[in-house]
Amino acid sequence: NQSKTYTAPGIDDNRDFAALQKAMSNIGIDEKESDFIFQTTSSVLHLGNLEFKETGDRQSSLIPSASSEWVSKFLQVPANTLNAILTSRQLKIKGRDNTAVSLSAKDAAGSRDALAKFIYNRLFDFIVSRVNGSISISKKKGLKSVGVLDIFGFEIFQNNSFEQLCINFTNEKLQQHFNNQIFKLEVSIYKEEGINYSDIQFSDNQIVLDLIENRPLGIFAILDEVSKFPNGTDKQFVDEMHKKLDKNVAYSKDFKNPIMFVIHHFAGDVEYDSTGFLEKNKDTLSEDLLSALIQSGNVQLKVLFQGEVDSKARKQSLGFQFSSQLNDLMHALTVTEPNYIRCIKPNKNKEPGNFDGMMILEQLTNSGVFQAVEIRKSGFPFRTFHEEFCKRYKAILPKVHFSSALDGVNKLLTATNIDQSNVRIGKTRILYKSFVHKELEQQRVLALRNVVITLQRITRGFLVRKMVRAWKKQRAELQRAMNKRDRKALETALAMCSGLRFEFVEISEAYELREVLIKEEEFNFYLDKLLLKLCEPNFEEYSRALFSIEEMGLISPQARAVREAVQNTNQRREIRFALEAAINESDEETIRTLLSRASSLNMEDSEVVQRANELLEKFQKSRALVDALNEGLDVGAYLQDNDVIDVQHLKNLMARTLQEQVDLSHEGQEVFRFVELIVKFREQLILAFETDDDSAWSELEKFIISNRQDLGGVAEVEKAVELLGDRLGKTTVAQDLKAAISQGNYAEVEYRMQQVQNLGISDDVPEYNQALDLRSSIAGVQAALSEALHSSDFNQMQQAIEYAESSNFRGNILDQVRQRLEKCYDLNERVQICLDTLNPEEMKLVLEEGARLKLITPDLLKLNDLLYHTSAEKFVQFQLKAAIRTGDQEKITQVTIKLKDMLFERIGDMFGFRKYPKLYSPDEFASLKRFGLTLNKDKIAGSFYSYTDIPIHTSMTRDLPPALVIEAVTLFKTIQAFMGDRENTTNHLILCQEILSKGIQSASLRAEIYCQIIKQLTNNPSNQSTTLGWQLMLACLDCFPPPSDFENYLEMHLRSFAPDKPLYLKRLHQTMYQGANPEIPPIEGVRELLSGQSRRMLFTPVSNDEKYSSTQRRRAQLPSPPRSGQSEMKAIPAPKNRPPLPIPDALKSSQSTTAGSEEKSVMKSKQASARLPEEPNSRAPTQRAQVPDRSGLGPPPQPTHDPLDSSFNSSVKLWQKAVDEKSGRIYYYNLLTREVSWKKPY
Repeated sequence: NQSKTYTAPGIDDNRDFAALQKAMSNIGIDEKESDFIFQTTSSVLHLGNLEFKETGDRQSSLIPSASSEWVSKFLQVPANTLNAILTSRQLKIKGRDNTAVSLSAKDAAGSRDALAKFIYNRLFDFIVSRVNGSISISKKKGLKSVGVLDIFGFEIFQNNSFEQLCINFTNEKLQQHFNNQIFKLEVSIYKEEGINYSDIQFSDNQIVLDLIENRPLGIFAILDEVSKFPNGTDKQFVDEMHKKLDKNVAYSKDFKNPIMFVIHHFAGDVEYDSTGFLEKNKDTLSEDLLSALIQSGNVQLKVLFQGEVDSKARKQSLGFQFSSQLNDLMHALTVTEPNYIRCIKPNKNKEPGNFDGMMILEQLTNSGVFQAVEIRKSGFPFRTFHEEFCKRYKAILPKVHFSSALDGVNKLLTATNIDQSNVRIGKTRILYKSFVHKELEQQRVLALRNVVITLQRITRGFLVRKMVRAWKKQRAELQRAMNKRDRKALETALAMCSGLRFEFVEISEAYELREVLIKEEEFNFYLDKLLLKLCEPNFEEYSRALFSIEEMGLISPQARAVREAVQNTNQRREIRFALEAAINESDEETIRTLLSRASSLNMEDSEVVQRANELLEKFQKSRALVDALNEGLDVGAYLQDNDVIDVQHLKNLMARTLQEQVDLSHEGQEVFRFVELIVKFREQLILAFETDDDSAWSELEKFIISNRQDLGGVAEVEKAVELLGDRLGKTTVAQDLKAAISQGNYAEVEYRMQQVQNLGISDDVPEYNQALDLRSSIAGVQAALSEALHSSDFNQMQQAIEYAESSNFRGNILDQVRQRLEKCYDLNERVQICLDTLNPEEMKLVLEEGARLKLITPDLLKLNDLLYHTSAEKFVQFQLKAAIRTGDQEKITQVTIKLKDMLFERIGDMFGFRKYPKLYSPDEFASLKRFGLTLNKDKIAGSFYSYTDIPIHTSMTRDLPPALVIEAVTLFKTIQAFMGDRENTTNHLILCQEILSKGIQSASLRAEIYCQIIKQLTNNPSNQSTTLGWQLMLACLDCFPPPSDFENYLEMHLRSFAPDKPLYLKRLHQTMYQGANPEIPPIEGVRELLSGQSRRMLFTPVSNDEKYSSTQRRRAQLPSPPRSGQSEMKAIPAPKNRPPLPIPDALKSSQSTTAGSEEKSVMKSKQASARLPEEPNSRAPTQRAQVPDRSGLGPPPQPTHDPLDSSFNSSVKLWQKAVDEKSGRIYYYNLLTREVSWKKPY
């Protein structure tokens, strides 16, 4: 009532008061009595609130208050009377009238407290009396009762007073009774069996009891004596004890404090403070106060104090009363049959599952339990009846007959060579020491072992034979079910085998097959749903499904349907790609072939197919126009003398062709260009005829020579050549032929040879035979260039160009081959970049360019296979390897994320947080708590994956060293404190810094930290705590990566639960590929991390300009291509009848080394395209070597620095980047070995 505390956590006053009223009613306390009890209790509480003030020397008065009014009302004592009896006392002197003595405020407060204790004591006795009365047993003879004595035990506090002395005195009495009882039980058994018990002893505490209660030299007696002194003090009491008890071994002085004394109790030494002993021992109520209570208007209150005025017991000291009552209690105990229940307090905090070993040891020691055990151990603690002893140990002598139980006991003791001094044989029992018991048990175990082994051998043999017989019957059925791959039949067969105690190999295989069949059924169900979708728009999903089908080796109608759908889709894509290329090239034959295939695949609705059909219609129109042009060439030609030359007809046909606006085929375009040349030729011929001017004829001749390649063999042109020869004359023609040969003008040589033939002077012109040889050589060059113009062999094109150049050949076809080779070189470099980067958009453009060039190389076919014949998941895997090979960290991260997206979409359930292999199971985790009730362990197991506000007792992950387990437990407390789930005074930034430092410094703790954070985020009831937890997760992701075996589980959790998934996944991937940040962030850095900022520098990969020099730079540095051929490329065979022209030596060696090769790379590549592509980085060197290196830069320059010492810092990157000053190209050099390379080493 003075604490000012009116409520307590977990206590419902209304409920408790209702329970109290119900209990009173149950024992017969009516409403009137209960009101009296409540009023009296309230008066005691209000008495404690009364206060007094000094009014003079040793004078005081009661301060009026609400409490004083309530006390007066409840006790029914007038207010002035209450003030008088509390502030004064009537002093009785024989022969005189009573004298009123005023009390000081302090003395009045003591009188108040005495009154409150006296009232409460009488009320307590009244309630006990009523309770005993309600459950009292009739005093009829023969009835027995059970009593319960509840006492806490010895009290040893820092400050021990009179109350502790009384309690410990009680415990000494009870301890003596307990020791005597144990001793009596022991003695009774020995008496019954006729065995001497003189050796049994026990510790007696009688000396302590005598020290406290003896008279006149006991502590209570000395206290009573000093209490009678007129001005006795507590110090006098202690001094008297020091004088009279100085030689008592159970008593000692406290030399540091003169008012303290020590008693050597059974439970240990207790130091008592004598302050207040005298006052507490008196504990008597003045007659004034007692008279006022007896004169109260409350009838029931009067009953409580009847007979108190003249009571001698009231005038006795409290110590004397307590000693007397305790002796009465002990007398009552001696006539009972006591049983003892020792209650052990497990901890000081009253916490469940908390076992304080030292505290429990002290209780067992102080309560005499160990003393009871010693009493028993001093004798013969093991006692067994003769019959039971023989029955238990008969296995030691299985073949020996016992005539009686006693005979069996003696024979067993003899056979076991037991020392008889440690054994006592009684009338009905045998008693022996603990080590004798151990020896007997060991010999029994050894004896039983042989028997058990024999029984096991026989039993196991019987069971195995029985099992094998059953297995032989069931094995055939199981194999049939496995061969059928029918899950129901397989489960039926396995159910038949369930009774077998041994799992045969076939059974294990059957269980595995069942799991496979279940997965196949589940996957087939998924495929059924997938097949409802069109393959084309869902090609990636179909590709992943096909990848899984191939991995599983699944054979089912659904799998076949998916495989066919993917194949058809790939074929459609391939046809569309090829059609695009054929349309670009206007290749009618290829278009018709592809349209036929497209029709078989029902691709009529495809946009590219429609465009191809439209193009075929244009081809038909074009063909009609071309036929008309060809037919028109026969009209108006000058073939004989006096023929009329017609030009207008051809011009009309050309105008008509242009008006039709039809895209002519390649052949039609050639015809149209030829008609243009004929028109120009006829116009020039008409001009020559009309003017008959030498200059006009000369212009005609120049026109024919410059277009000899296109106009050679045309009848009307040959007629014009004949006319020109006649006009020039034999001598001039011969001279012109000679000049043309010397100039190397092949077109003019051919023209002049035709004139020589027309004039019939070939035998008279010596240069004619030389011209024939030259013609043969030209034919070979033209054949080589023509073949190279449609070849995919780089060397063939290069050799054809060199052949033409060495022959001084000039013509349009040479320029076309050069342009094609240049485009092929550029395309091939783009192909190599695509194979390194696997950029699908660039790959598609490169393939389209290759189709336009009609270029077929192994690398182009490989690109086509990768882009159109590889599943999406496999392609992304190749992209990842390519990014790793090129060192493009940003690409690595992007591709890895894409790959993991596919992985988690397909098998994400495998990476649930609870499936992490190194995570303890809930039961394992709970079992590692050494102490605690089963219910508490069940609670721990149930909350293993979820939020908790209590510490953990061990790490969440297994295989941690003991030191790190301790670290993990501490870390969890730190995480709780940071998230606000644990009381803490440390700044939260410091807590976060501590967590981050542990993760940065110890890789072994990283998975544990992430697991603990996930645990506290799961089912967290606090929004604030959850927010802080996710902030901590983000900071950890920025500072250190999870272990490789945990990263998928963490990423799956972030994908499922993170509040900002892209941010958390980005931070995770940055850390995974850049490693832990070696620096522990400062406090300000921690603040930035918690706000979502990153302290990492984003990795900038080497750009494409640095990896590959630009096209212009390559062209500027393009050297002459190497002359050596390739094993996969077919060399250009020399034309027949080629004249001995000056051919470069390198070209001769090329011809000699490659002329016999029969293998064609194109055919090989086409065959390879039918298979799945190899990994891009597994390309054979020859596939890339077929394209000659065009850099021509030679080796990179050597670095100018000295090589590093072998003890270099491993954190330094060995390969560094530099720029060649001459070429401006990037190269790489090694700090340790000084190696140099144009290509970036990986």
